[in-house]
Amino acid sequence: MSTREKTFTTPELLRLGKRFRTFAERGAADSSPLYEKLSYKIAEDPEILQIAARTRKGQPIPNSLFAAVHYLLLQGAEHPLEDYYPNITPRSLATDDPYPHFRDFCLQHREAIIDLVSSRFVQTNEANRCAGLLPAFNLIAQRSKKPLALIEVGASAGFNLSFDRYRYRYDDKEYGDEQSQVLIETQLVGRFSPPVKKKFPDVAYRVGIDRKPIDVFDDDEVLWLRALIWPEHRDRMARLYKAVHVARMNAETVIAGDVFDVLPGLLDEVPKKATIVVFHSFVLNQFTRRKRQEFTDLLVELSQEREINRVSIEWLRTEYPRIEMMQYRKREATSKFLARCDGHLRWLEWLDRN
Repeated sequence: MSTREKTFTTPELLRLGKRFRTFAERGAADSSPLYEKLSYKIAEDPEILQIAARTRKGQPIPNSLFAAVHYLLLQGAEHPLEDYYPNITPRSLATDDPYPHFRDFCLQHREAIIDLVSSRFVQTNEANRCAGLLPAFNLIAQRSKKPLALIEVGASAGFNLSFDRYRYRYDDKEYGDEQSQVLIETQLVGRFSPPVKKKFPDVAYRVGIDRKPIDVFDDDEVLWLRALIWPEHRDRMARLYKAVHVARMNAETVIAGDVFDVLPGLLDEVPKKATIVVFHSFVLNQFTRRKRQEFTDLLVELSQEREINRVSIEWLRTEYPRIEMMQYRKREATSKFLARCDGHLRWLEWLDRN
């Protein structure tokens, strides 16, 4: 029986419905009113859950379904649903329940949606995550007194590898390239300020790893990145296209492959004078628990030859995403919890007083 023909059982759909309710409560609440409303309704609709259940294994299902629908609308599919997407119909006065239109759209475009969710990856490449990465990179550079060798896991289009080509605003303080059109902006909360300096760390080497890198010169792949952004987040969409421009100008290397196969060879290429930094953001949710442990074990094992620093921004079973920094040396590991943040780094609470 093919993937399309498979009918998912009631227990499977109940579990999937719970995932949409969790997405509404933890992900979309206070961030996307449209996706919050839709998620609660999808959670109770077996016919739409049957479509969502075709999502590629390991991918976050709500994000995948919403991106597929958004992608088709951005491609030009005409339907009353577009009136509820503020980025598509900015002056829309639609205030009634969007769900009947969403449901009708999904059923009309069922095959196209299944094609997308079963084949595409959720590769949201949010350059604003650099607001959390930069302070951690600074800490590592300050300690090591060496240029950094950056290796991003789950790099997508490689926007985060260009962290030093952007302009930053933490509250009212600005740093970075004053001429850059890409503005990384976050609101600080809490007692401590992140360790951001006027001079950014030097970078001697930078490369990304992704199972299917986004080609920034392919307009359709860039459209998929846009579809992954939530409809109300027009500031993120504007930043996306500016980050694409920077990526096209600099053409960062992102290698296609599995991190377990690619990473050991990359470490052999890193200049001896550089400090290795492996980093990832909102990637581990696509790993099984076993794979997460195997990834950590791999870094520990590889640290026998060279010290490896790790920076992560992840959201796994915690109230808010966490920014953490780990160091692996001679198979010994230390870690530090640096900060909490919003899922799109709209705010940052730095917790490390040092």
